[in-house]
Amino acid sequence: MELSKAQDVEAGDGTTSVVVIAGALISAAQQLLAKGIHPTTIAETFLQGSKKAEEILKAVALELNLTDRESLLKSAITSLNSKVSICLIFNLGLNIPPGCVSVF
Repeated sequence: MELSKAQDVEAGDGTTSVVVIAGALISAAQQLLAKGIHPTTIAETFLQGSKKAEEILKAVALELNLTDRESLLKSAITSLNSKVSICLIFNLGLNIPPGCVSVF
């Protein structure tokens, strides 16, 4: 629960994903502990995994041009897709990108 709250404060979204990932990591850690692997080894390996995941995400990340209205609209629609109905997204779609640009 605390992890979910921290994620919401930090990013304002993704709380469900954080809880699911944390649960999977805890489950994996329990299995490794049951095999006799030392907790420090598990923690260090998880840290290595997170660093590798960050490398991969940086490698596949795309630059977002803040003057490219179409890309901004696609990003806004993707972000809102799981939050609001598709009709509302398309009604708001024309107004979202300028708001995104004004934040930056």
